Amino acid sequence: MTPGLIAVDIDGTLIGADLQLADAVVSSFQRARDAGWRTVIATGRMFRSALPWARRLGVTEPLITYQGAWVRDPVSFETLWHRVIPEPLALQVIAAVKRHGLHLNLYREDVLMVERLTREVGLYSAHSGIEPIVVPDLEPHAGQATKLVAIAAPEILDSLDAEFKAEFATSMNVVRSNPRYLEFAHFEASKGKALAALSGRMGIEPDRIVAFGDADNDADMLELAGLGVCVGEASVRARQAARRHTEPVGLGVAAVIDELLAP
Repeated sequence: MTPGLIAVDIDGTLIGADLQLADAVVSSFQRARDAGWRTVIATGRMFRSALPWARRLGVTEPLITYQGAWVRDPVSFETLWHRVIPEPLALQVIAAVKRHGLHLNLYREDVLMVERLTREVGLYSAHSGIEPIVVPDLEPHAGQATKLVAIAAPEILDSLDAEFKAEFATSMNVVRSNPRYLEFAHFEASKGKALAALSGRMGIEPDRIVAFGDADNDADMLELAGLGVCVGEASVRARQAARRHTEPVGLGVAAVIDELLAP
């Protein structure tokens, strides 16, 4: 392929549960940039949570964060794109999630807010590197929320997935980012839409995009790319959207990049 844009998800794609980023992956990204490729991170993580990984990879292009709801430059911190959830919808989600007794994260102005410290938020914080702010009620903070995430055991979210999507899927982007997270964002926010806008700004056509992901929230990005690659234990939806599958996590990405750079 003519050098274009490499877009990569973080969790389950670049790194696994051990949060280890292989040196070979870092090296492959640098070789790609040396060969003329531009590199982008596209993640559901907060900007603050994604930034350390971007710096380790040497990525200086705008970061696609919050499932595409917030695109922000990691050097100048300029915001290129930010779609917040309309307050009435955010309040509806809060009420619906509380009705089922699930833990809920609310993200506003790159700050994580919760109503109480639970096992779910403890695991989330350890994984994301972000400590939450505990507030008495999430409702007063619903205005200008970037994202909401319900966290529960996979079997619980499996049983509620259809109900939540029936209630909100026509007005919001509702997607599973992993078996334990059900995420709610602005209707126009998705990795694929953000990547299309960012690549257009760079003057790069979709057929010159190589995208890597592993979950449902990566599907539209994998479909957009000229070469969509699902990684590791990819979800059914990600596998359907991708043209190719690679493993293991991290090193599989590096191997595909090395193929792109081969004479």
